[in-house]
Amino acid sequence: MSIPQNQLAVKFQQDVGFASRFYRAIATLFSNRLQGILSQFGYGIRVYSQR
Repeated sequence: MSIPQNQLAVKFQQDVGFASRFYRAIATLFSNRLQGILSQFGYGIRVYSQR
């Protein structure tokens, strides 16, 4: 699945809330993937806790 870059840019300019939610979702996805990869290498000890 792909979305043309120019259409996405227009949507971001028209709807700032959507852009904010979109980028937050991407950041969360990458963070979760990175945590999974690090835990596979034995770096899974968390320094912080979520409340």
